[in-house]
Amino acid sequence: MAVWVCAQCGYQKEARCKPRKCPECGGAALTKREPPAAAEVAAAASDGRKKRAATSSAGRARAKA
Repeated sequence: MAVWVCAQCGYQKEARCKPRKCPECGGAALTKREPPAAAEVAAAASDGRKKRAATSSAGRARAKA
């Protein structure tokens, strides 16, 4: 599903098809912004977990051994 952003007021609407007009201001200039792919989101989450594990007390103890 895509996110449609109004160029006039910045309102964001998640929908498959482009809305005819902005539900907030009535503007017709809506641009499509794709949400991040599921694989990219999962990769970013796992990177964050790895960094946290390395900086935790258990991670520091393993690094010293």
